[in-house]
Amino acid sequence: MLNADGVCSGDIFLVAGQSNALAPARSPTTATSYVWVRSFGTNSTIISECQSDTSWGIADGGGSVHHSQIGVWPYRFGKIIADSTGIPVGIINGARDGSRIISNLPPTNHTDLNSIYGKMLYRASKAHITAAVKALFWYQGEGDADSATFLYASRFNQLYNAWKQDYPDLSKIILLQIRPGFLTG
Repeated sequence: MLNADGVCSGDIFLVAGQSNALAPARSPTTATSYVWVRSFGTNSTIISECQSDTSWGIADGGGSVHHSQIGVWPYRFGKIIADSTGIPVGIINGARDGSRIISNLPPTNHTDLNSIYGKMLYRASKAHITAAVKALFWYQGEGDADSATFLYASRFNQLYNAWKQDYPDLSKIILLQIRPGFLTG
């Protein structure tokens, strides 16, 4: 017989991309501990921290790299969804500050923890939610507003195909793009 307390089920969302997807608080935040918005693990750059943090927790909107931190806008999004639908929300934010699309592509071994892609997939796998992801938010673009722009479409297609393979029930991918030229003036 198994016992559990604090059981929660609901809709699962992923967030990926660069700093705007990471969404760390730039100043102190308030009201960032809401029981119906949860996250799993950590988005730390240190592999051993990712491997040792394999539990769910109440999401924290104030940061992005510690246990259950998801950033400001993902936290607010989750709270709005939970409040308006009555359905709890789980969010895993795998974004990495300043990353280009090429840095987000899956390695040959999609679960390689040396990659941005692999760390998010590792967390989703450990949380047992890879087949339950409702939507993925991709917020990226400014890091590729240079001569690599012409490669963006083919790289995005590679990323899209990997997401569809690793998250088989993923039904929506929401693209939030930064306008071209953001870094140039």
